[in-house]
Amino acid sequence: YFISRPHNRGPMRSTRTSDNTRLSILLWHWPYGKAYPLNGNVCLDLFKIPGCEVLDRRSEFSKVDVVVFHQRELATKKEKLPLNLERPHRQRWVWLSLEAPENNGNLQPFANLFNLTMSYRRDADITVPYATSTDITKERSSSHSAGADPCGLQGCCSDLVTYMQELAADKERYEDFFRWRQEWRVKLYVDWRERLCKICTQSLPQRKVYSDLHKWYNV
Repeated sequence: YFISRPHNRGPMRSTRTSDNTRLSILLWHWPYGKAYPLNGNVCLDLFKIPGCEVLDRRSEFSKVDVVVFHQRELATKKEKLPLNLERPHRQRWVWLSLEAPENNGNLQPFANLFNLTMSYRRDADITVPYATSTDITKERSSSHSAGADPCGLQGCCSDLVTYMQELAADKERYEDFFRWRQEWRVKLYVDWRERLCKICTQSLPQRKVYSDLHKWYNV
């Protein structure tokens, strides 16, 4: 069981579609208030991810496998967790944030509520980079390529300045940097639907709960 209060409901039922969807995901509220259409089989049709259904209809709460909550709206009090609803005992809650720790507010009230984390951090249960850069044989994550603020994301301004100074002073490394920009293809992740569909490609832990989410994210 993922939360402490008792339940009378039996095993959770997943919302099923004609293509035998295996995992159903409910987005409780759209990040930053910008909604995307979810008509048809979005994950398969747009991103070639089978067995995955993304919904934003709160009426499906009792039927879905996973519910995703974006922290920004929780921090600003525009949205709140549905603690008044009976939560199916196998339903997993995902805490989503691509913000720097100082922008997330106080996470201590969320102790023992979330089962999974979704963040740009590599130690998150579901890592969602701002961008990926790929060639034929390699793939690596790059938040800087997406135009993200590295100071806000990682707190690494001094390291970045040092690196750029060293790069400018080394002609060979400087040329390699621009050669890399020509040889690698950068894919930006700007569609929240794609990020949500990616949940279905992950191996998710079955039994996990964050007893101190605030401590984990602010380490």
